[in-house]
Amino acid sequence: MPANIEILDNSNNKIISNHDDLGPLLRQDQSPKKHRTEVRFAEQLQVKEIPNLDDYTQEEKDATWYSKVAMNLVKYDTMMTIRFMNTACRADPKTTCFRGLEAMTPMGFEQRDHCRQSVRAAVVDVQEQQGLSGFVDDYELAVVSEKISYCARVSAFEYGCYDAEEARRVYQEDKDLIELLKQVA
Repeated sequence: MPANIEILDNSNNKIISNHDDLGPLLRQDQSPKKHRTEVRFAEQLQVKEIPNLDDYTQEEKDATWYSKVAMNLVKYDTMMTIRFMNTACRADPKTTCFRGLEAMTPMGFEQRDHCRQSVRAAVVDVQEQQGLSGFVDDYELAVVSEKISYCARVSAFEYGCYDAEEARRVYQEDKDLIELLKQVA
């Protein structure tokens, strides 16, 4: 099992990635970045055994996974939410949340498809150039992919920061409410 890898951005001392396998992008000797990247490995590995599905009792399965009826209700609710989004209705942001469904709109589909096609085209171009030159450089392919997908990755990071802040806010509201209820009781 590979060790957990954290990438530390030295410009602001924040962990910017927590992926298990970052492949050739960790090679610093060829990195075009301006700031230094540092790689740290966890001192202790944690292994968590996941039981086989056959090892669960029916009660454990029922408690762990959605039933078919519940799953269909979730799918139906998601479909209705997407339809609502696509009608361009103005929703109250205090009661309606579309986070995670942005790509299900026509504009979201188009943006995601454009990004994928751009990355694919750039990588294929470099592969063709390498083929004509008679060599293969996987790192160069990774760098091209990384550069072309930069905007999508920044957007995902920004959404992640927004989601983290929102989660902290909701958690704090819940904590405050619990404290208030304790005082009243």
